[in-house]
Amino acid sequence: MQQQLRLIHSINGIECPCGECTLKREHPLTHRQWEIVNLLSQGLTFKEVGVRLHITMGTVKSHVNRSDGILASLEAKNTTQAVATALRKGLIS
Repeated sequence: MQQQLRLIHSINGIECPCGECTLKREHPLTHRQWEIVNLLSQGLTFKEVGVRLHITMGTVKSHVNRSDGILASLEAKNTTQAVATALRKGLIS
């Protein structure tokens, strides 16, 4: 049952980065958003994140700024706040 729920949530774009949680409220980020926040927390620029993930800098910015992006999901005004919130919530370490 847990595996089926995980698949359903994955299809809906709300798979938890840890692979254990199945509810969006437990982990408000998609896996890709989690990857981006994690790399930003390491001090990488948008361009460096893009290179590391094999996506464009524009795609990184889109993941951060769109209406369902990182800033909105973490209720942050900027990437520094987003990283701080992700750390506080235990989404990244």
